[in-house]
Amino acid sequence: MARLGKRFVGQTQYRDYVILLLNVAPLAFRRRTTW
Repeated sequence: MARLGKRFVGQTQYRDYVILLLNVAPLAFRRRTTW
């Protein structure tokens, strides 16, 4: 049970990281083009 929970938490963190990356990538790209 603990192992399954740990794997689930790892997956959710990975998904959150991907979403964060997708949200930040356009801003970073836009900032790089403006600079």
